[in-house]
Amino acid sequence: MRQSPMNTIIRTLAFVILFAAPLAAGQDIDFRFDGGLRALVTQSKTFSPTMYDGPGAVDYRLANADALPAELNASMLRFGTLTVEPEKSTQGTYDLEIECAPRRDGDKDDWNTTIRSFLLVVEQQQIALSSPKPPILLSSGGVGEAPFDAGVRTEIEFVVLSGPADIRFRIRRIADFPAELHMAMEKRPAGWFFVLEPEDSLAGSRFDVTIDAGDNADPNGVWANAIFQYTFSIRANPLGFPALSERYAHEGEEFEGELSVSGGTLPLQWEMSWEGGDSPADFSIGPDPDGDGRIALLSGTPAPGSARVDPYRLNVRVTDSSTPQQSKAITFQIVVVTPLAVATVSLPPAQETVGYTQPLLATGGVGTHPGGSSAYDWSASSGLPDGLSIGVDGSITGAPARGTRNGSPYRLHLEVEDAEGTIATSDDVLLYVEESPNALRIATDSLETAIEEVPYPDFRLMAEKGVAPYAWSEVSGLPDGLSLSPDGAIVGAPADGSARDEAYFVIISVTDSDSPPDTVQKTFELSIPRLRISIDAFVPAQEGVPYAPVPLSAEHGADPFTWEIVSGTLPDGIELDSSGQLSGTPDPGTAGASPYIITLRVSDTTPNPQVSDAKELALVVEPPLPLALETTSLRDAHEGERYQTALRASGGNKTYTFTVDGLPEGIEFRVLDTLAGPLPVIEGIPALGTVGQYLVRIRVEDSSVPPMTQLDGLILEVLPDDNAPKPLRFHTTSLPPATSGEFYDPVLIEISGGTPDYSLTMSGTPTGLALEYDARIGAWIFYGTTEISKPRSFPVTFTATDASSPMLTTSVTILLSVYVTEEGMPPPLEPDGQAASIGVPVLNGAAAAPQCSLSSAPSPAGIPVPALLALMVAFLIKVYGRCHMDQDVAHPH
Repeated sequence: MRQSPMNTIIRTLAFVILFAAPLAAGQDIDFRFDGGLRALVTQSKTFSPTMYDGPGAVDYRLANADALPAELNASMLRFGTLTVEPEKSTQGTYDLEIECAPRRDGDKDDWNTTIRSFLLVVEQQQIALSSPKPPILLSSGGVGEAPFDAGVRTEIEFVVLSGPADIRFRIRRIADFPAELHMAMEKRPAGWFFVLEPEDSLAGSRFDVTIDAGDNADPNGVWANAIFQYTFSIRANPLGFPALSERYAHEGEEFEGELSVSGGTLPLQWEMSWEGGDSPADFSIGPDPDGDGRIALLSGTPAPGSARVDPYRLNVRVTDSSTPQQSKAITFQIVVVTPLAVATVSLPPAQETVGYTQPLLATGGVGTHPGGSSAYDWSASSGLPDGLSIGVDGSITGAPARGTRNGSPYRLHLEVEDAEGTIATSDDVLLYVEESPNALRIATDSLETAIEEVPYPDFRLMAEKGVAPYAWSEVSGLPDGLSLSPDGAIVGAPADGSARDEAYFVIISVTDSDSPPDTVQKTFELSIPRLRISIDAFVPAQEGVPYAPVPLSAEHGADPFTWEIVSGTLPDGIELDSSGQLSGTPDPGTAGASPYIITLRVSDTTPNPQVSDAKELALVVEPPLPLALETTSLRDAHEGERYQTALRASGGNKTYTFTVDGLPEGIEFRVLDTLAGPLPVIEGIPALGTVGQYLVRIRVEDSSVPPMTQLDGLILEVLPDDNAPKPLRFHTTSLPPATSGEFYDPVLIEISGGTPDYSLTMSGTPTGLALEYDARIGAWIFYGTTEISKPRSFPVTFTATDASSPMLTTSVTILLSVYVTEEGMPPPLEPDGQAASIGVPVLNGAAAAPQCSLSSAPSPAGIPVPALLALMVAFLIKVYGRCHMDQDVAHPH
């Protein structure tokens, strides 16, 4: 409570006496002042008398006013009010004589009075103080013992309740107290304060203290002694720890933390131990050399691998030097964490105007950040796209603003701060902003090719998403003669001279009807190429072979085109019409003058001027290929069994005419009409008694003018029918080569043995070739058209199954070579790229083919032996050593 110094108190006394009726002359009047007359110096005081006996209304006067000190400032009104305002010097007692007379009109020169004496006491003003704040613990009566802690500063405010305006305080005989008390009365703007800060050395001491107060305006005035009287006992300050929170240490980094205590007597001794002996590393504790003696430093470096979720518990004890000694212990937790690091290394792409939320991840660091709901505070040191921000919870949220994809990717340096203020920064983390799925975009990918002076095709640019309708405009790049309408149509015709080798780069813009509108641009390439002959070479022609009509080709320009030869000549028999069709049959002998160099010119239909292009090309005429009979042997026939084998030729000019004679009875030459075209065969059933060897003469003639002819003689042996089961086997062991893009003439797949009918399958063929059973000829044929880009060979596997029970099965693999005309005809390649021979069979499940031999046989009917021998000599070299491959399959019986 605030205490005030003593002041002299000034009071004013006043008294008002009223009578109900006038008194008679000479009548005695009884009046008095209840409670007496007491006043305080410097204070005005008014007194009012009380009437006990009287006639009625009376008048009063102070009879001895002239005898009183003027400093009393005493006066009395007619109607009985007594007022005094004593000055400081008038402290004491005074006799007052008050005269009372009946009230009359006019002057009262003849007072018929009653005079009474009263004692006036004038006293000094008293000082009143409240209790100190904070209150000093005293015994009852205001005198007692107050305990104070050594080493602790105590301030007590004194509040003045009443007294002089300016009060002074003092500690009586303060010079007699030890300086280590640090005791004083201090006047501050807020009031008077008692200050005490005893040193530790005074612990256990006692001191009697008296505090006086007085009027500071009267330095010589009397002190109001013993306003407060105390016995101060100085006790040792209790030793204590403040509340401790978890401490965090970083694995592999030096840790240093402070521990402080309050109270106690210096010096202090510190001890530490780990609960259960479980420690992250060697730690030490000791006084802080820069502290005030009550602070200790805890230090150490957590070992690698010591980080964990569960905290380590550390016991710390401190002991002071007081008598008796004080000791205090506390247990607190140390959490070892890995170093703080940003774990987010990539971000999923965002889309313009589409909501985006992506949490960021960090590892290590120190616990939950004060005041936040997350263990980390996040920021980005480089700019996020407009519309996105990082919240304190570590999530990138928002929606990228329209147009932000133009600045993509955004290189973010993410920063994370943990609860200790440690900051970790990431390397570049890329954030891509993509076009919104609902954003306006130009859907057209390319522009139609334009032709000089030809109206542009009916073409309209297309947009999607955004808000329709759309408004189109050209930013730059359209050639003269073309323009873009607001609805997206390119109209007009490129002007004369606008054709060129390089493309025009046209920038197109479209704006939608959104609010605000969105605008996007796109760059297109527009080609206005020059008219160009697009054929680079002629397909070679061959003497005597019809040259299939070859249409010449040009590109760009305005159809139709007109063709002409401006220099050079074509071989005789070949012509070029104005529409660009090359056709005819090269005459015999034209190969000798090959190649034929000509310059072609093509012109389009654009007028004024007409556009044209010229190119020099060579047409090669090849001599006819030699006509050859590809059938070089005839397989054996069996008396009474169906026989069928195909004849093949090559070279010359296809379409071939075969003539065959010398066949045994029951077998004849035929041209079968198959589902794939004509097929020349020798077929039939040898008649009984035809066992023996026959020289079969085969003559083939092509369709050249004049025709080429090839004659050959082959041995056909008819074996007797022994009625024994015969193995299932293929007789087709080679395939003629195919040419990419050309029809492959039918090949008869020959098979015998087992029990007819046969079922065949194949694998490994190029696309376009087929194996089918032709019911019209009762045989399987292989034919079709295939197209490949490079010449190669295909291992084609044929598998046959007969109708016996159990069924017999055999297979053969034959290499099929496919040529590409433009590539020439190099040896076909194996699948592994090595050169291969053609037509070598790979037999599955078959015995080795026996060597074949030519033996004498009875002369076939109708052929004289001398003639037969003559023919045999002619073909002996060709025939001898040739063999047929018998593929024997073990019969299941």
